[in-house]
Formats: sequence, structure tokens, C-alpha cells
Amino acid sequence: MNLSETHSSVDSPEVRRALSPTERWYWILDQVSPLNIVAWVSIRGHIAHDVLEQAAQVLYRRHPLLRVRVDARPDGTDPAFVAARSANLHVRHVDSGSDVAVWKDEIEGAELSTALDSSSGCLARITDVVQNVGTLAEAHVLILTLSHVIGDAESATGLVSELVDIACKLSDDRADVANRELSLATKSGRVLLAPDQSLPRSHRGVSGLGRVFLSMLEQLRHSAQRPMRLMAPEGVSLEDGATRIVGRIVFGVDFQNLLAACDAHSVELRSAITVALAWAVSDLKDGRGSERICIGVGDDTRKAVAANGDEVVLGAYTTLTPAMVRRGKKEDFWSRVREVDHYSRDRIDRCDHVTPLLLMKFISPPSVNGSANAVKMAERRGPGNVVHISVTTRRNPDDHGRWEVSPPEFAVSLSATGYLGACTTVADSSLQWNTVFACGAVSAVDAESVADSALLLLLSVL
Repeated sequence: MNLSETHSSVDSPEVRRALSPTERWYWILDQVSPLNIVAWVSIRGHIAHDVLEQAAQVLYRRHPLLRVRVDARPDGTDPAFVAARSANLHVRHVDSGSDVAVWKDEIEGAELSTALDSSSGCLARITDVVQNVGTLAEAHVLILTLSHVIGDAESATGLVSELVDIACKLSDDRADVANRELSLATKSGRVLLAPDQSLPRSHRGVSGLGRVFLSMLEQLRHSAQRPMRLMAPEGVSLEDGATRIVGRIVFGVDFQNLLAACDAHSVELRSAITVALAWAVSDLKDGRGSERICIGVGDDTRKAVAANGDEVVLGAYTTLTPAMVRRGKKEDFWSRVREVDHYSRDRIDRCDHVTPLLLMKFISPPSVNGSANAVKMAERRGPGNVVHISVTTRRNPDDHGRWEVSPPEFAVSLSATGYLGACTTVADSSLQWNTVFACGAVSAVDAESVADSALLLLLSVL
């Protein structure tokens, strides 16, 4: 393996280093079962395919992690980032005619279920599903799929939004040649150390070991509480199941009332969603509510390990915080939300949400060949059984000229350790909620029930 490989058509900086323990863990899981992050936007208006191709190349040149693949020894050990063999990032074009369901079929059947070839091509792909092409009703769903090895939900939604911004500039009839050239100019993203190699001082040396020890004690305490966990039916393996989506949206007066209720109770919206999700999941167990449910809540560690301002920084920076949600016959919803919200804020204030990055140094297997026990332990004990990952986006509706662009949405492949998750995007005027579930391990009926019950609960307590 030659770690000094370079890409002749792209200027430095480049990423040429060994995978960190966290990146290696995601790379191993991806070999067991696909582990992708898929983000998409809906666009009403005409977009020329060559404009999207040009925009994709600008994106490719801006972000060094889009120009890598993973190479390893023959036995799968010592994986490292080396130069991708492909010299660009193409856009796959799908003409759906007038069928409005093709884009979802593409996401479920291809993007979430098909792993990116980490050993050859780059770790991202783009698909443009166009409807009613060439008519006044032309519409697109622009889909960007990212390997979890190089990104998370923040990365994927940021990239697909950036792709639309670039395409808009390139297609602007008012843009002169100079502005078009400026839009196409290489603007390389920063080459950062891996998330778990950029830890704050509080997580280094003896202090870091102390945090790992306390984190493990907390996990034992959570296990002792015997929280409800979803389990696959006999004979069903998570490795064989595909990820499916149930989509919902809250907008208008309901959305504004939901934000106002959270403000009135001094809590974040994501905490209210987490409790609603937990209570809806608890009702799946033989129709009876379980007293405690563990939800893995996604926390973005970028501010703690790599302050980045407004730029899109690729990397697997999101960790899962196990939130223990109580559910009893007479539990007050907002009391439980405040409990979860306080716990989450307290962890972030103490930088405890960074500790899982450090913990991976001790538990990440060296290769997929010796990973069976670790994967099984993560499935049975880890916080990824049921997850809630949330992204907040703020867009100016006038940014894209004559195009009408939706807020970005996303979904995650559940791979071999997760059963169900809520992938939510909080925009200026809506809440996009995609419930993902491991087909076979969780039925479509149960997933629909969780999505509807959670939303009805949220709206009933306003």
C-alpha cells in the first residue's frame, strides 16, 4: 500500500493518513452492511444536466475527503485514506417521467441499500431524479449519498445544499463569464485531523482516561435499568435487512405552535421529539408501555473539536448520547422533555458528548475479520438500537432565484446495529421527519405506527 499516492488533476491539500478508530469502526460496519448517509432536496424549475455536472466537479475540488478511497492490507488491517481512482464526481440522471414516487424508490432501493465502493471510487455519489422534464412542471430531487466513513448528517445536508448553491450560480442568466469562472474556481476545504484525533485538552492523557472510565460506568448504570430495546424476530439478521423510510412533515400553524411550546418550557425541539419517539416506541411492546426506553441522540462535536464557522466540514463528528426516557401511566410529557433536555445540555457543557470519540480507541476492532463480537455487542448494548439525529437548517427562500428549493432532508442506513431511527430536519417553517427502519427486523406497520404516534403526541400536548 502506497500512502504517498496523489491525484494529478487536483491541487493540494489532500488527505493521506490512516483511518482513525472511529472511521475504522464505520468502515468495518459498512463491510458488514451498508452504512450510508443520504441527503436530498426537491427543486421546482429547469436545471440543465451539464450544470449539475459542473457543480459536482466544483464540490469534488473543494472537499479533500471526496477525493479519497480506503486501502488496507490483504487481511483488512491498517486501513488508510489514499487517492481515489476516479478523477471526478459524476451525476447519475434518472428520468421518472410523471411518476412522483421514483425518487423514494431510488433512495430506498439504491442509495440506502448499496454501499459505496470504498476500495476504488470516491466515497460519495449524486443522483438527479427529474420529473416532467422540459415542461413548465419540471421538478428535480437531487440526492447526495455519503459514506459514514467520511461524513455524518451535518456533512451530507451541508453538501447537498452547497451543490444547489453552486448550480444556481452557474445557471444564473445574469452571471457574466468572470462570475462563472469564480464559481468554478477551486476553493479547497480545510484538511482536518480525524474527529477523534482533534480532541479537546480535557480528553487527553490521564484526564481522558478518567472520562472513558466514567462513561463506561454510566453505560453499566443504564444497562442495569434494563431499558426496552427492539429485538429482531427469530431467524432475522440485521445484516440482511434493507433500510426503509416513512416520511412525515409538520408545517404552518402546527410547526409554529410546536416551537412556541418548546420556548415556553425552555427546551430544545429535538428533546421533545426524542421523548415523543421514545413513548411511541414503548407502545410497540405487546401494546404496553415500557418504563424506560433508551434513545441514542446524535450530538455534533464540531464546535468542541474543530470550530468551523459556517463552512461545510466533512467528517464523522456526530456521536450518540444514550438518553434514558421514562414512561409511566401518569408521566407528564413536558417533565420528561425537561429531564432529557437538561441531561443533554449538561453533557455538552461538560464536553461529555466528545467522550465516545475517545472510547473508540479502546473498542474499535482492527479489521472486519475480527469484528463479530464487537458488532454483536453494539447491537445488543449500544445506543444505536433506536436513534434520533437532528439537523437545523436556515435558508433564505430568495437565495435560488427562480428555483423553488425545499429544505434538505436526510436518512441514514441502519447497518448491522440499529433497528429504527428518526432523522429530522428543523427548517425555518417546517419539521421534516423521516423515520428509518430495518426492514424485516421492524415491520412497516410498526414503523408507520411509531411515526404517526410520535407526531400525534407532539401535536396533542401543544
